[in-house]
Amino acid sequence: MSQSMKEGHGNTKGLSYENSKTPLFWRTAWYVGTRPLNLIVYGITWFHLYSLCQFGRLHKNIPIVILCLAWWIGAVGYGLFLWICYGKRREVSESWDAISGVKAEDVRWYVRKKDVCLLFLKNRSVLVVNLQGLAGDERDFLDLKLSAVNALGKRKYRLLAGVFLMIVTLYGSALVVRSAVPYNGKLSWYLDELRDKRSAVLVHDNIYESGIDGILKDIRTKVKLPETLCLATSFNLHFAPDGTIQTFDTMLYGFDEDGQFTDSYLITYHAARSEEITIYLGGAAGADFDVEKDLGPLVEAVSAMPLRETVGKWDGQESFGILYYGTREWHGSEGICYLNHKGESRLPSAKDDYFAGYSISVFCPEDEAIAPVRYLYMGYQSFLEEEAGYSADYYPEEAGYRSIEKVNAYKIAEQSFAVSLEDWGEVTFVSCKPQFHDLEDASFFLVRGEQILYQFPYLREDNNIVGYMGVFDDIGAVAFRDINEDGKQDVIIVTYYCYRAGADKTVPRTGVKIFLAGEQEFYLAEDMMMEVAEQIAEKDMYIERICEFLRDRN
Repeated sequence: MSQSMKEGHGNTKGLSYENSKTPLFWRTAWYVGTRPLNLIVYGITWFHLYSLCQFGRLHKNIPIVILCLAWWIGAVGYGLFLWICYGKRREVSESWDAISGVKAEDVRWYVRKKDVCLLFLKNRSVLVVNLQGLAGDERDFLDLKLSAVNALGKRKYRLLAGVFLMIVTLYGSALVVRSAVPYNGKLSWYLDELRDKRSAVLVHDNIYESGIDGILKDIRTKVKLPETLCLATSFNLHFAPDGTIQTFDTMLYGFDEDGQFTDSYLITYHAARSEEITIYLGGAAGADFDVEKDLGPLVEAVSAMPLRETVGKWDGQESFGILYYGTREWHGSEGICYLNHKGESRLPSAKDDYFAGYSISVFCPEDEAIAPVRYLYMGYQSFLEEEAGYSADYYPEEAGYRSIEKVNAYKIAEQSFAVSLEDWGEVTFVSCKPQFHDLEDASFFLVRGEQILYQFPYLREDNNIVGYMGVFDDIGAVAFRDINEDGKQDVIIVTYYCYRAGADKTVPRTGVKIFLAGEQEFYLAEDMMMEVAEQIAEKDMYIERICEFLRDRN
């Protein structure tokens, strides 16, 4: 640099670059970004980024986007290099000799403000000219000198380049955003998967050892799967002779403790493609619980059935399958086999030709000539040697009469009593907690020894309490009183429920059931129950208060 420039710098030692109010970093970045080749690469980058978001075409767009990214990394590196160089070699001058000694071809680009002018020289130094120290003729000469600077270094070019960058950025951004709108582009599908897709490793991959319950346990490691589930379509699973699960597909609806729909779950697994189960959420906006498609019987049945022995009869097969639709009807006894929770299986009687119930078909997907075995799951029913036929009812409408074992398994001991009742004699009144899922109410029986004499009627069909008072919690009290003064003991039961009022808050609720004694049966007195619910506050709903109200009512 000339001696005059050095002298100028020395004479203005107190003037710093910050006084110019012109950020050197951004000026350098702007220069690099507005180079013609960089503008072209910028347009190419946005075009292929849009094409990637709109159409995918990974094999074509990804390599170009990566090359553009590499280019911009290099451009950023070059910009940083210039910034460092210009920052280290900075001259501040009011000396006319210093300015006049700079030739137009030595200027890479310049920035001119009201009181200051920055000359970025090709020798990677920057000259900061304080215009307040120049006379009028000197300013005119400076203007003439700057007019001879290369067009790419002038303000007009930088403004045009800025307009180009703004248009490309805004238009490209709008196209990318539009591709993210549902069903408008590839990006929207990717975002849907990111929001709704989950993956879980199938650890329990042997159907003999872990059953369906093992699959659900693995899914619950990644998805908050509720306990109450029912099928939207079907459950189809294939497995190898050694029990290794090969594929399964299903779509399930989930329900919370109040019986409200939570979400749907489209579940797939193909061992040949991945060791992970794929779960898609949010496929359905809503659904009602369908007891005929309850998933519970499938989970119980596969754990109980002699699956290895069943498929072991079919030699030479590389794959077997399990198919479940919920309850199904069958005409003809071919392949029909009754199954209970103990794993006991029995063939139907020869006289039966119509069957209905929760059906789990075990079949050979590669050989349709082999007749499937269709297990009708009977839950807790017992096989009595003297019975000629069996009912495949899983829920307690009929199954409860045969299953003292089930009654004992779900018995609430503190609310079960030995009692003497007209028409029944010495019996045990048994209260049972829900036996199948969260959407069920308690049930009640009269038992003598190992025999179920009577099952009390339900408030609703299938003992379902969806939308009633919440989830069953406990039995508060049981009393035997002659309410209608007909000489027979009636039954009053106080029941407790929990109603979910929010994500983490539940509200206790109290209900009452009144059974009036008839001839060898009991009737649910719904009118009395409604009056009690309307006239007595839930906090005051206890046996003596209820009886007092019913006496005054009469």
